[in-house]
Formats: sequence, structure tokens, C-alpha cells
Amino acid sequence: MDAPHYLTTEDADLERLTPVMRQVIDAKHKHPDALVLFRLGDFYELFFEDAVEGSRLLDLTLTSRNRNDPRPIPMCGFPWHQMGAYVQKLVEAGRRAAVVEQLEDAATAKGLVARGVTHLITPGVVLDAGALDDRRSHHLTALVPGRRDGLGIAVADVTTGQCGTALVMHRAALGVLLTRVEPREIVAPADAAPWLEGVGAAVGVPITVRAAPEGVDLVAQALGLLKAYLREVRPAAADLLAPPQPLDGIAHLQLAREAVLHLELLATARGGRRQGSLAHAVDRTVTAAGARQLRTLLLAPLADRRAIELRHAAVASLVADRPTRDAIRSHMRHHGDVARIATRALAGLSHPRELAALRDTLDTLPQLVRLTALLEEGVALAGIAADLGGTEPLCAVLHAALAETPRAAVADGGVIRLGHDAQLDELTGLAEYSQGWLASFEAAERERTGLPTLRVTYNRVTGYGIEVTRAKAERVPPHYHRKQTLKNVERYMTDELAGFERKMESAEARRLVRETELFRALVLRVAADAARLRTVAFALAELDVHAGFAEHAAETRCVQPRFVDAPILQLSAARHPVVEALAAPGSFVPNDVDLRGDPGEAPARAPPTLFERESERYERTPVDADGLLRSGDVPAAQILLLTGPNMAGKSTYMRAAALSVVLAQSGGFVPADAAVMGVCDAVLTRIGAGDDITEGASTFLVEMRETAAILERATPRTLVLLDEVGRGTSTWDGLAIAWAVVEALHDRRALVLFATHYHELTALEGRLGRLRNAHVAVREWGDEIVFVHRVQPGATSRSHGVAVGRLAGLPDAVVARARKLLDLFERSTQATLGEDGERRSRLRRQLGLFDAAPEDPASKRPAALDPAVGQWLADLASLDVDALTPRQALERLGADVERARALRDRHLPPGDRT
Repeated sequence: MDAPHYLTTEDADLERLTPVMRQVIDAKHKHPDALVLFRLGDFYELFFEDAVEGSRLLDLTLTSRNRNDPRPIPMCGFPWHQMGAYVQKLVEAGRRAAVVEQLEDAATAKGLVARGVTHLITPGVVLDAGALDDRRSHHLTALVPGRRDGLGIAVADVTTGQCGTALVMHRAALGVLLTRVEPREIVAPADAAPWLEGVGAAVGVPITVRAAPEGVDLVAQALGLLKAYLREVRPAAADLLAPPQPLDGIAHLQLAREAVLHLELLATARGGRRQGSLAHAVDRTVTAAGARQLRTLLLAPLADRRAIELRHAAVASLVADRPTRDAIRSHMRHHGDVARIATRALAGLSHPRELAALRDTLDTLPQLVRLTALLEEGVALAGIAADLGGTEPLCAVLHAALAETPRAAVADGGVIRLGHDAQLDELTGLAEYSQGWLASFEAAERERTGLPTLRVTYNRVTGYGIEVTRAKAERVPPHYHRKQTLKNVERYMTDELAGFERKMESAEARRLVRETELFRALVLRVAADAARLRTVAFALAELDVHAGFAEHAAETRCVQPRFVDAPILQLSAARHPVVEALAAPGSFVPNDVDLRGDPGEAPARAPPTLFERESERYERTPVDADGLLRSGDVPAAQILLLTGPNMAGKSTYMRAAALSVVLAQSGGFVPADAAVMGVCDAVLTRIGAGDDITEGASTFLVEMRETAAILERATPRTLVLLDEVGRGTSTWDGLAIAWAVVEALHDRRALVLFATHYHELTALEGRLGRLRNAHVAVREWGDEIVFVHRVQPGATSRSHGVAVGRLAGLPDAVVARARKLLDLFERSTQATLGEDGERRSRLRRQLGLFDAAPEDPASKRPAALDPAVGQWLADLASLDVDALTPRQALERLGADVERARALRDRHLPPGDRT
């Protein structure tokens, strides 16, 4: 059967439509870019083309009015109490909605009930509690470009009232800021489009075009545009915002969208899942506001040393006092979302149970203040404790007025506490009296009629009635008036019951009016304290983050990093927090990191941190006289050039270093045995391969764009991660680009971890004074390799690509052919180099490199065999393997490994002990 040809608002003949449908079309004409959600009774309905789109977006059943018409009107809908869930789907799809409500009481309306659009819902402006992600901020962002340069920015989270402004001068800064705030919607004039071109953080974000207000100050214009748009969407929404704060009021670690994706801070690169991200691995918050604050910190870690150390001191005191930490987290576990509750009160949208959650949260504040006073750190936590005060009067009002367990809606009654208001108590008492009256009336009617199964019932549609089974209906008295016939019973009404019903309807209506008045007064009282509540909300979120970081540090053996003034990143036995959490206990192989802006000079010893001055009970980071970690397995360098096969752990090593910086500057502890670092101003990354189909950009072009951005922005305080730069083009082009990039970063003195398969780059260690080679070791066994994931000094000359391909499942025939070809290519290359050795030597001299001295022919003579080695070989040769039990074999293997290590340490220099 063919699908019906549905009627649209453009084709509809208004004269033939019902008055209600004309109201629908009027709303659609006023808001053509929005889906009209039209309230009819207990449902929100969508009609015409909105119904067709809405049924697809919201997974609703599409039906139609006047089905027999050749062009029926399509429709779909959902119950009013499910509004939040469906709005969330619309917002996630980037769509707008216009909400149409009754503008007058249907009981007093004359003729058609007046209806109109009360507010719009857009991706950036949502106040419906059920439509929001509790653990993520919901930012609307306004942009206003200058005529010559500069861009004014205003950002607001209407759900909490937070508002911020900034001025940026170039597109890279805009990208970092948008990455930080994660806008759900951008409103901007049309001439802002060039600013957004190529800004990854703006991809997929709905953009609403509106003219900017006049003015000279770009920031003021952006704020004006944001407020004007809020008034357009929701008339009173602009009044919900707190005074704007500068977004650059404190220095932040700069993280571009690429770094957030490459480091998997919020979601995995494949699949976009939260599980497997840094946020998932370290999040121990117990409140929604704490989770949002943690996300904010991970996207914009601090770059102010004193602010970071204050946060670390708070975490350290919570780590040291587990009972107090547990008590704080236990109190906070059931907290309401204070900031969002306060905003909804300002908007007049509060529900009774939200205010109950606020009351119960405020109840815990004195206990939290007492608990924080028990901790030894006295600055950050003391500030939090101070911000938790001042809510006692509001808490007392809520206790006095609100029922202990209020119902979900005022219309259901039971919201205001009994005894709070004499008038409401009297009206409520009538309802209680009614139960006794009805029981007496029912008993009397049963006795009068002789019908023991007679029942007095009530429902909201037909009201009160006397139910008698149909088999006994002929026995009812004459004064019973039939009211309704059902399947098995007849419902009747008497004059006495009708009089009682009128009395009760009047009492219930008056009760509802009075209880609504009292609840609205309570909401206004909460709204009056909105500013104080927002301060409390932020303090609670900060306390939750500190306690969560402390819980994570205690669980995973993280350490407090020591900060110094110099650009340094030293980690002893660093671990990747996500990979370690997913690996079997104890199986992750930690590695050292030692990056220094100038490896030849040690910085002045840092003064003791605030935490160290206040407490002497905690273990010190093991440092030498210069304030640095004692030397580890990895050489100190400004640039560490890392070689080794795929799957060996190069990317994990680099990411572990970067995540340590992000965690430390977010206020958390570091997954390592010890850490010394300077404050970084940015983490810049080029990791992984990926094209951009939407912009027609190849993998190599994307790689070059990201590398260019790194070279433009890197400073001596920047941590740079580069993984296999140049691999997307020909070998010599790629090598040339990688070589030049390394030299440029060396000149900029950025701290760099550079992983590559271009082994020719390892020769740069002799040319660039602050570059050192390191490799990820593997064990070779014939044609097989075993990954040991240990980073060691020096370069490796092989990538073991064929062996990795075999491990990945390449067919045996392909692997065998690859081995033959690899041998052929290597011998061919060696022959070519031998034939043209003079040209090769000349080229190396031009590059500033020098060939090693010719080998002494005598050096190729067999060396005398160490007697210990000879004895070991003899023991192995005489071993009867078949006679060993599994346990004996394991014991013998362990003994042989120990002998091998002893011989290695005796004969090989440290750099060759792979």
C-alpha cells in the first residue's frame, strides 16, 4: 500500500481546518525553523511536516487525523511528563522546538482556549531537568568578529547561570577556547563564518545566525548578542545569568581539539566511548556538579603554579586522612544539583522534590565544614568551608514549609508540611474527613439496599459514583440515577452524593490554589538566595573533585608531583592510567621520562611547597641536591627520539607522559613513583592517522596541518608529542619533513617526544646537542619477537615490521614472501651504498654527520670465550629436556635467565643491555 500524501502547513487551506489546527499553523509560521510541540490535554502533539520529522527523530508512531481524506494531517505525540526525555533527543539531534501551551484556564475560557508559544528550546538553551546531561555543562556561545581583527566571545551555561567572556586574536586561540567550553550551540553574525573555518571544535555544532548589536567593544557586543538571543528563546532567560567572569582570568594549559582526541581525555578515539578515556579512569566524583567540574579541569588544566600547588595540598591532606575523606564522600553522595536547582527556581520551574533535595543537601553543610576543619591543609579547603556557610536561614524555611517526602507535583497534594499553614490544614482536613464520610455513606447504602457488594468509587474523569453489579441492578432504589454503564457494573448517583461531590470539588480546588501559592512563595525564597546557592554549589563541586582525586590517588598509587620553575618533565616509573587500569594487576611495565629544556643545566632547587611547609609526615619525592629526580633508565633530553617496532609501546609511553601533565595541572596526582615538573603552557600532539572527508583532506594533509600548528605554537614550556611524522608520503619526502621538524623543535626548545620508524633520524643525536635517542626494547627469538615494553637508551636499527605483521595475523605465505623481499631490499640498499660510498659520505658531511671510524680487521677475529659462558653452554647442551617436569623446566628457565643477566652485565655496556 502506498504511503499517504500528507498535508503540509504550506498547502493547508485555513478555511477548512479546525480552530486548533489553525493555532498549530500560526505557531509554525512564527517559528518555521522549529518543531512545534503543541500541548493538548496530557500530551504534546506534533502535526503536519513536524510530525513526519519528529516521528523519525523521536522514534514515535506516525498516525494522522481525518484518515479518509486524500491528504490527511500527519500527527504523533508523547505524554507531557516525558517531555524531558524527548527534548533531550531533539537537542542531541541539533534541532529547535517551539513549545505551545494554554494561555488561559480552560474552565473559565469563553470559546476556543487561547494558546501560544511560551518558549523555545534550542541545543544551547535547555532548562528541562530531564533533558540535560547531569555530568556535562551546557554552553551557549556567542561570537562577534571585529572589522579588522579580534573576536569577542561570550559563553553561558543557562542551567547553572555561569557566564564568561573573552577576546581572542587568532583562530588557534578560538579553537582552544571552544574545545574547553564544548559549545552546544553557537550564535553569531554571518561574517563570523571565516573564523570558524577549519576550527575542529566547531564541527557539528549548530550555528544560529543573528545580527550583532552595535558597539565598539567586541566583548560587550558578544555578551549583548548572547543575552538578546536568550530573550528571544526564553523571555526571562537572560536574567538567570550571574555577572560575567573573564575566561582568561587565570592561566590555563592550552589543549587543542586534536590533543583532546589523541590523548582520549573524554572518549576513546575508536567508538567515542567514555570507558577507556582518562575521564573514566580517574573520575571518582560522587555528585553531578563534581563530575562537571572534573570535566572542565581536564579540558582546561591550570597553568598557574601556586593555584596548582594549593589544589595538590588539598588532595594530599585528603589522601592522608581516609576516615575523613570517606565521611565527606558519604555525605555528598546523595546531594542534589544545587546550581541547577537554584537556576530553575529563578526561572519559576522548580518541582517539589527538587526543593526537598536542596533542603537535604543544605542539611549536610555544617557536617562538611566540621570535617574539612579536621584536615591539616589550611588554605584551599578552608576557602571551601567558608563558602559553605550562610544557608542556615533558607534551610530552616525549607524544613518548616516542605513536607518530609513531597509528592512529585503540587496538584497531587502533600507538598507543604502539615501545620505550616492553618488555611491549608483546614482544606486538607476536609479531604481526610471525606474518607470517613464516604465509608459511612457506603455502609449505610449497603444496609438500606440490601446489596453487600455495593461500592462508592471515584475517578478523575467521571467523579464519584455508586457501583452495583449488573446482575443486581434491578434492585437499586428509585432515587438512584444511572450515571454510566460499564462492562460488569452500573454506576449511579444520588442527590446526597452529588452534594458531597460539589463540596469536595470546591475544597480540592481551594486546596490546590492555596498549596500552589505556598509552594510558589517557597520557590521565590529559594530564588532570592540564588547567588549564595551558586557559591555553595561551586564549593561543593571543588570539594568533590579534591576528594575524588584523593580517592583515585589512594587506589592507584599516584604521587604528588613537585613543581619547579624550569621547563622540566621528570617521571620515575610512569604509568599510563587508562592502560594500567585495563591491564591485569601488576602487568603494566612502567618507564622513566626525563625531558629538560636544557639538559646540561640543573634548575635552582625549588622552595618547599605549601603542603611541605604545613606537614612533615609525608614521604618526600626522591630528588638530588638540585631538586631533580635521581637519574633513571632514560637519558635526559629536550627531544627524546624514540624508535622501536609497532605495538612495542611507543605511543603508550608518550601518552603516559602527556596524561601525567594533564592530571598534575588539573589538580590530581600522577601515576608514577615520583614526579618533578615545570608548569607547561600547552600540550600539542600529532598522533595517529586520520583523514577529514568533510573537508576533502587526506591523511597526510591533516598530518601536515597539525604539524604546522605545532611548529607555530610551540614554546620552551610546551610538551610536544609527535608520532611517525612524514609517514603519509614517499619515504624520502617523509624523512626530509621529519628531519626538518625535529630541527625546528630543537631550535624552539620545546619538550618533545618524537616516535619514528625513520632510523636515519637517530644520527641527529650527534648533531643536535639536546636530542637523545631511546628505543622500546624487544626480545628476538629466531624470527619471533617478544615485546617487553621497556624504554632504554640508544637507538634501534630495526622496526620488526614483518614480525609484527605475523603477530597481527597476516597469512604465513605473505609473511614468508615479505621476509624474502625484506632481505632482498636490505642487500640491495647495502650494495648501492657500497658502490656509492663516497657520495654517501659527502652527503653525511653536508648534513653535519660523520661516519664512524673504519673497523680494525683484527676486531672481527673471534674473541676468547669467557669460561663462565662456556660452562653455561656445556650445561645447556647436556640438558635432557624431555626428562624435565613442567615445574623443573620453569625453575631451570629462571636460573638460566639469572645467569644470562649476570653475563650481560659483565660483558655489555649499559647502553647495549637490551
